[in-house]
Amino acid sequence: MKRLIALILIAAAGAAVAMTAAEAGQTAIDNLLDGDTTGRRVFVVPEAYDGGTIEFWNMELTLPAEPGHFVFIDDVPAANWEHDARAVYVTEDGELTVWRVTTPPKDDTALRFEELTDSALWAAFDGVIEYPDHEAIRETARRLEGLVPQTGDRSGENWALLMSGGASQYSNYPRYWNDMSFIYTTLIEVYGYDENKIIVLISDGDDPSGDQSTGASSDLDLDQDGDDDYSLACTHANVIAQMNWLAANLDASDNLFIFTTDHGGSSGGYNTYLNLWNYQQLDDDEFADELDDIPFTQCIVTMEQCFSGGFVDDVDGIPNVVISTAAAYDEYSWAMPPDYKYDEYVYHWTSSVAWNEPGDNPWELDGDAVDADTNDDGIVSALEAFTYAEANDTAGETPQYNDYSGIGSEISLWGPAGLAVIDYEVTASDGDESVPPGGTADIDITIENRGDTAAHSVVAQLSCSDSDISVTQGTINFGTIAAGATADSPYPFEVSVSSGADNPGFYVTDSLVTSTEYNDAAKALTVMVGEFTDDFHDDVEGGDLGWTTEMSSGSQWHIEDYRSHSPDNSWKCGGPNQGYYANNSEDAILSPLVIVNPSDPQFTFWSWHDIQLNDELVIQWGNEYDGWNEIVTFSDSEVDWTEYNYDLTAYAGAIGRIRMELVSNAGNTAEGFYIDDIQVGTPNIDVNLTSFELDSRDEGVLLAWRADNPSEISGYDIYRERVSGGRLVDDGHNALEPLNDRMLTREVDRWLDTSVENGAHYNYYIGVTETSGARRLFGPVGIRHESGSVAVDRLEAPYPCPARGPVTVEFELAEDGPATLAVYDLAGRRVALPLEGELSAGRHSVDWAAEVAGGVYLLRLETADGVLTRRLVIER
Repeated sequence: MKRLIALILIAAAGAAVAMTAAEAGQTAIDNLLDGDTTGRRVFVVPEAYDGGTIEFWNMELTLPAEPGHFVFIDDVPAANWEHDARAVYVTEDGELTVWRVTTPPKDDTALRFEELTDSALWAAFDGVIEYPDHEAIRETARRLEGLVPQTGDRSGENWALLMSGGASQYSNYPRYWNDMSFIYTTLIEVYGYDENKIIVLISDGDDPSGDQSTGASSDLDLDQDGDDDYSLACTHANVIAQMNWLAANLDASDNLFIFTTDHGGSSGGYNTYLNLWNYQQLDDDEFADELDDIPFTQCIVTMEQCFSGGFVDDVDGIPNVVISTAAAYDEYSWAMPPDYKYDEYVYHWTSSVAWNEPGDNPWELDGDAVDADTNDDGIVSALEAFTYAEANDTAGETPQYNDYSGIGSEISLWGPAGLAVIDYEVTASDGDESVPPGGTADIDITIENRGDTAAHSVVAQLSCSDSDISVTQGTINFGTIAAGATADSPYPFEVSVSSGADNPGFYVTDSLVTSTEYNDAAKALTVMVGEFTDDFHDDVEGGDLGWTTEMSSGSQWHIEDYRSHSPDNSWKCGGPNQGYYANNSEDAILSPLVIVNPSDPQFTFWSWHDIQLNDELVIQWGNEYDGWNEIVTFSDSEVDWTEYNYDLTAYAGAIGRIRMELVSNAGNTAEGFYIDDIQVGTPNIDVNLTSFELDSRDEGVLLAWRADNPSEISGYDIYRERVSGGRLVDDGHNALEPLNDRMLTREVDRWLDTSVENGAHYNYYIGVTETSGARRLFGPVGIRHESGSVAVDRLEAPYPCPARGPVTVEFELAEDGPATLAVYDLAGRRVALPLEGELSAGRHSVDWAAEVAGGVYLLRLETADGVLTRRLVIER
């Protein structure tokens, strides 16, 4: 970041005259540019200011406390941000205050700009994306297929991490998406990468709101094959989470390619950073630390952003990494003239590895071949790709290259040939997958020879650095494995687990495969120990229940009674009571280990959250060894208790944790996140309510219920919600209001609520506590109270449940009117509409064929008085 300089200029003397925005902009042009805007862009905010502040990416400017207009001058618009620019405040009497800046203002200001220069000269920056001719790329791939080695012939697995932050909508030019599209299509079509092994992070991910400077939303389909290719936003939390996931899942025989485009900045000297979405940053030393934790046999890093050369010195010393960058640590990088549809360096770098470049029309591959293969071995190595890009880069930037291990002339995006551990299986002595503490287990592995010659003297060895795991048989001799062949271990590794091992717990062992002909291959083998619950429920009333924070000290996650959904407590990330969360937080909390039950793979919770712009809560599923996968990211406030439900089918049978991380920047903060009634699967509870009914009486609302196994019940608690206009009405803190002072005994099956208002709408819940201490909340059941009459909207539990065939649904309406009975899956999609129409008041019964796949569904009854839901399980 350049040092901030304030410059005061006084316009021609004379009486103060109120200026329009255009006049203020022209005053800046005349005084600062001598009236010549050639090669520059000048913008003005139409609305006048009267002092105040304007926030930039890395600073906040305080405007003079007098009326005026804000002008922004982009001195080098063809360069990627960050670069020289000027912020100007022109007062009504013609006084100018000038700040040297290196970015545009943040979006709340920038998106109100009007341009005073000829925008047509720079139309390519904001032009509509024209998709590349992907079929031409595929044709290139077909021509190369017989000339170069294919990925399936190589050892290890090929992985890629592609990142384009864009910083903000105003600064996120379409060419960054174009760069990503070109390299992604090349990886898929030329090099045969598995799309599931390419991690793509672009701007705001799959958020449908506009994220490009044109106002459009970035297309999720990078190679235009009809399938979305990414969903993750390029935020700091996601970048770190994905690099951690790679660290947990890659082996020493795998290959990694990392590609970055968009904006970069400098904090002085060789200290630089990559700008991410929402003005977040990835520092060069942090990137290097994360990269150093990832195992691989080779890693190629290609960076386009300004000041990208500052990353080179940080990765120097990490074995088997070859890095090339578009610019030095103190240079800008540039868009490529004349059309500015790509960035200069990555245009040539990608063309070299794609063996083809775009022609006169930058978005049609017209068959002009690129031959960067100077040694004619049919492979474009990392060094050859850099050499070609450097020679053809005419933008005036200075591409950088570093090869600490001296492997750049030998490696390419193909990856090396050799052996790979492709599968393994852990079997405890009792036949289970999980090993009990004090028990033993066998580990069988499968090796594939992906080379073009036989592998001789193949030996696999197992080790573990944790004292709780002892390797009792650590060597397997495979002998010779023919080229292209797969071999199962002739006998297993054997391990024993100490009696004091974590229960439940994960332990990682390391396998290493050697041979006469090929480089070593490695793979981490995970051993699960102990018993895992397949259902998890936490109403945050029983303490921390095994939740842990990632911070050794200073975490703001705590159990809070200021707000909750039911009945008294919730988890909060923020200060006590209404206290705000901290700036620059990356504060995560992790649930205990749990198995995602294949018969009920759902995750639900209730949340109330108040956050500032550019802060977010990221919720993930995974574990410390296999990495984390995003479930949802909240970046907006919702200051009503709201239920969220997510499908975990993709992780059915997996063991892991729920991870919730609050990420904040240096700006304003707010009250924070509250999370309550967290559930994975269905709680392991032996009691269900067979009926739960409400009646409106003169005295109040009468609740009546029946339980199917009352001997297993310790007691009941009654809760109520007030509903108005379809939304919950609470006391400003807790949505559920407890009605009974002490737990009702299990003999009680009725309760009269006398504290109700005539004509008001309510939802009721019954909390059941088992003799084991397990708790579950049943409801809601809704009612509009009208004294002296039965005014009930009631949806009964469907039966049978679980169901293997038709289902009967009974409900009661308080009054004549429209009613809809719909069925939704856990992803929120409507799958059936058993009933829709005008119905009379009273009781109704609907028989539904239930011709849907097995799983968990929600029945939703919607009337003029509100919405009621019931859960239904279908078994097939």
